[in-house]
Amino acid sequence: VLHRDDASIVRRMESAIAARLSGKPGGSVDVAYLDGDNTEHEVSLVREPDDRRRVAILNLPPSLMECDVRTLEGGVGYVSFSIFFLQLMKEIREGILSFRGAPGLILDLRGNGGGMAMMSVSVAALLLGERVDLGTMRNRNGVMRFPVFPVSDPVRAPVVVLVDGGTGSTSEMLAGALQEMGRVRVVGTTSAG
Repeated sequence: VLHRDDASIVRRMESAIAARLSGKPGGSVDVAYLDGDNTEHEVSLVREPDDRRRVAILNLPPSLMECDVRTLEGGVGYVSFSIFFLQLMKEIREGILSFRGAPGLILDLRGNGGGMAMMSVSVAALLLGERVDLGTMRNRNGVMRFPVFPVSDPVRAPVVVLVDGGTGSTSEMLAGALQEMGRVRVVGTTSAG
C-alpha cells in the first residue's frame, strides 16, 4: 500500500517500467505480470514505432507533446494535454472553446509535468469571465505576475480538473489558482509538488 508521500516512488517505478519496455521498433521484450486474480502471465511484446510529437525544452530530454479533445457521454467536454508548450496552444484553445455550450468540461492534467508558466494565463482566460490574477512567482531574478485577461466568450460550464502524482509545476499552479477562485473542482491524487 502506497501512502501520500509515495508519489515519487510511483513516478520512479513508472519511469523504470517505461525504460524496460522502450527500445527499437520491431524489437521485442518479454513481460511477466499478475492479473486481477493474482495469476501470473508471460507475454512477448513487439515494439511499435512511436510517431507521436516530442519537444525538447531547454536542457530537458524530449517530452511527449499531445492534446486530446473529445466529447464524452452526455455532451461533457474532455481536454487533456501533455505539456504547457506554445506549439500546443492552438489545439488547447480550440479544444476548450469548442465546449462553450457543453454541460460541463473535464480538464485532465494528469501526467502533465508543467512547461511554460505563462501559458497558464492563456488557458485560464478561456475559463474566466473577468480579469483576475492567477498569482505571483518569485525567483532569484525577481517577481513574475500572472494577470488573466479573459476571452470575450469563455467557457462558463462547470469544470473538473483531474490531477495525479505526475501533475506538476504549471499544471499545479493553474489547478490551484482556479480552485482557489472557486472556478473549478480539483479531483485526483496528490500532485507532484
